[in-house]
Amino acid sequence: MIKRAFGLALVLFIGYNFAIQVLEPKFYIPQNQQQENLIKVQEYLLNPAVKPNVVVGSSVSTRLDMNILPNDFFNLSFRGKSVFDGLELIKRSGKKPEHIYIETNMLHKEIDAAFVDSGIENNMNVVKQYLPALHEKHQLINTLTYVAFAALDYVKPSLTAQLVKKIGQKVEDKQLSPNQVQEQVAVLLAEAAKKYPSTESVTGKANIKLVSLQTGMPENLYVSQQMAELKTYVDYFTNHQAQVIFFEIPQEASTSLSPERLQIREALKKAFPESSYTYFPLPAGDYFKTTDGTHLDEKSSELYSWLFVNEVNNIDPLQDRRIPVKLTVAE
Repeated sequence: MIKRAFGLALVLFIGYNFAIQVLEPKFYIPQNQQQENLIKVQEYLLNPAVKPNVVVGSSVSTRLDMNILPNDFFNLSFRGKSVFDGLELIKRSGKKPEHIYIETNMLHKEIDAAFVDSGIENNMNVVKQYLPALHEKHQLINTLTYVAFAALDYVKPSLTAQLVKKIGQKVEDKQLSPNQVQEQVAVLLAEAAKKYPSTESVTGKANIKLVSLQTGMPENLYVSQQMAELKTYVDYFTNHQAQVIFFEIPQEASTSLSPERLQIREALKKAFPESSYTYFPLPAGDYFKTTDGTHLDEKSSELYSWLFVNEVNNIDPLQDRRIPVKLTVAE
């Protein structure tokens, strides 16, 4: 009886692996935040291919629209985690990306060592690479959900694409030339300017307030410790021929101009001077709206994602892909 049950389970397991390879699900719908994070860890560690561009960040960066970012990007940002989780996973994976884009919005959050250790120990496994049924994203309920969406796609494909995009999955490739990207940015900025006509630069506000705080603000030991930890990672990756790029996603003034954020912004520029490191410019804040003061809403995420790609094109080493005029929203 036990042998028969084991044999049946083995047949079902083999059959399910085969079914996944035949279906080739193009997207997944995570059941919760923890599973979403785990799926992302597995996708990065179990895929033998090395994407040359990796974004690391917090839940703020999970709002980047992967339908806009180029195909050679991997977004290793996690909900409820920090930039340090992504950096540690890259380091311990042994992969060597060419460019690492570090979100600076949530540098005050510490690494979740248990999350990283679990991700590495459970997924640095050759067997899992060849058995998709062991992947978190291919749990039976996720696969059945994909089948349901695939059926819906026959009836109303536009609705399916909209729903999948809303949960952050890639549904289309937009491999545009730098000039096309710049044109798209101009269109979206024009729309935002009409909707939000009184626009003031977040960068300008931050600089004004920073001047007033620099004289009386005591040095924050915790911020210094975070910068020291970040420098350890940056030095490691630059020594392995990776270029590190810092970027800050615009947020509402109450968040962007908090004393903590101002301290981090100042400490970052001291630890990583602009003369030696690349920073994406912080766009004008009034163009961007959030759902909670921190995370961009859908329309603002689209706008910032295009701005992000535009800046990526500016630092691309291939001369024929450069944009001759660097577009900066904030004055």
